Amino acid sequence: MEEAGGISDRMNQLAQQTNPDHNPQELEKNPTAVEVTPTQLEVYFRNTCNMSCVYCGPHLSSKWQKEIEKHGPMQSVKQQKEYSIQRIQNNKHYTRQKNDFWNYLRKKDRYKAIRTYSLLGGEPLVIPELYESLDFWEQHPNDKLIFQLNTNLKATDKKIDSLLARVRSMVDSGAIYRFKIAASIDALGPEQEYARTGLNQNQFIKNFEKLNIIKGIDLGINSALSALTIKKLPELIKKIEQWNAERSGDRIVFSFNIDQGMTNPKIFGPGVFDDALKETIRLLPQKSVREIIVKRHFKTVADSIMSAQRQPEKISTMKRYLTELDTRRNTDWTKVYPWLVAI
Repeated sequence: MEEAGGISDRMNQLAQQTNPDHNPQELEKNPTAVEVTPTQLEVYFRNTCNMSCVYCGPHLSSKWQKEIEKHGPMQSVKQQKEYSIQRIQNNKHYTRQKNDFWNYLRKKDRYKAIRTYSLLGGEPLVIPELYESLDFWEQHPNDKLIFQLNTNLKATDKKIDSLLARVRSMVDSGAIYRFKIAASIDALGPEQEYARTGLNQNQFIKNFEKLNIIKGIDLGINSALSALTIKKLPELIKKIEQWNAERSGDRIVFSFNIDQGMTNPKIFGPGVFDDALKETIRLLPQKSVREIIVKRHFKTVADSIMSAQRQPEKISTMKRYLTELDTRRNTDWTKVYPWLVAI
């Protein structure tokens, strides 16, 4: 992307690092140091999840894992390791490694250097390590820390309310600086519920709107650019702007990544997603530096999708993959994506 004159993910990430406090402290004394204390952590404890997104796999979803254990390996993707049950075998060293992780943060007070602690999954709201993480930061206060959950928001009112009460208490006590939720959704409509199998869109919207009116909670939307949902992405961007109009705090941050697996939109080549991508570019706001950077990066990615070479064999493989999923999940992609049937 850089060679083509565009904005790569590397450049996009660097452009967002505007706070010098996020630089590892060792670099102040030695700019060439390679053994440094990280300031931002992304943590994946386990694959426990309550959904089985089409573009995911057993390595990140226990629902996927159980599905493969019940029906056997996916015949249409035998060669792709993301769909191999072997990737999620029990780690006999897990407890020791997890304890080593917490001890690493305690040693030399490294936890004080952390500025962002992002908990991913699986689904953070259904793993016990969510509460283990909250316990750790309550016991090791860091009033400069942003505690972030990357979540599908598939949770009951009781669980959401309990979590909010706890994190508000942690913010008030100075155990953490801020709490942020990066909610995962790619589009609106039946296409989204098919692509993110197990999602209840109404439940997601209800939970997100509950969070949106609470002061002191940073919110973001993280989307996967998938061939199954890009055509409905403009509707999501409109909804985010509606939510932004209702907020009293910082604007909702939109972020994205492109699916590189079975539903990679680049395999379709020019013309298929052009209208939706151009409309998304038009709708993306530029009311903050962050939004300007996101829009610039999205345009580069959109250009790469619209100019990619069409790959008919991979399109056929994707259709066989969806058909195989349908037999396991009692779904029917042909009714949800009539445009795909015609290709």
